[in-house]
Amino acid sequence: MSDGESVGPVLGLETGSPIASVGLVAGGRLLGHISRAVESHGKKLPALVDELLESAALRLEQLTAVAVGIGPGSFTGLRIGLAYAKGLAWSGGLPILGINSLDAMALGASRHPIARPDAVICPILDARKGEVYAALYRATATAVEKISDDMIVDPGHLTARIGGEAIFVGEGVSVHGARLTDAMGKRASILDNDEHSDSRGMMVAALGVARIASGDVDSVLSLQPSYVRSLEAALGGQAAARLETAGMEAVWSKEKRSLSSSTLLPTRS
Repeated sequence: MSDGESVGPVLGLETGSPIASVGLVAGGRLLGHISRAVESHGKKLPALVDELLESAALRLEQLTAVAVGIGPGSFTGLRIGLAYAKGLAWSGGLPILGINSLDAMALGASRHPIARPDAVICPILDARKGEVYAALYRATATAVEKISDDMIVDPGHLTARIGGEAIFVGEGVSVHGARLTDAMGKRASILDNDEHSDSRGMMVAALGVARIASGDVDSVLSLQPSYVRSLEAALGGQAAARLETAGMEAVWSKEKRSLSSSTLLPTRS
């Protein structure tokens, strides 16, 4: 039995997009998940959590921890989700775990049949002003390996740095999908956004289970959303201009990071 199979139930919340997604994972099993488009996360999130707990025949006091997507994504949505998660954790004396939203999206996409070992997975979210939040991952036989830092980037710059095939997933494909396929042709695979947005709360919960199993938790007082700055904001105009010529390697991670063993992917109860 893996360490994660002894952990749970963990509630996962993801509110960084117009989709509110919540999930419950325990003992390596999916207990339930709900994802819905909402106009206001603040108004709908508590009701979604209540509905999810009722469907799983659980009470708040039976939770082991709360995991919450901390971005990148919508500033307002992330703040609402984190504030709600902190309230649950504080009132219930529960550990809280901040989960990178792109990590959760990549983990969900890795379950798709086309995500064969060595496939590059690129979750993208619309960052407005013609840019996307993105990161690159590589699927392996037993894990999802993160091979870049999170970034805000023009889709054209992003595709120029991907030498082979890539699988794109996320709300950003609705806005930029045509541009991605124009640039990469058959090297670009676009996953259905409606299908994969449903899994985000579940994947946040699964990554939370992995963090709990390793004893890595966050502080309910200090946990903050992860806002990714643009190249111009982070480096200044001249440095950013040089990167346009040199490529994006300078903002990519030099150390690969494994997100999760495949044993932590939840199965349905």
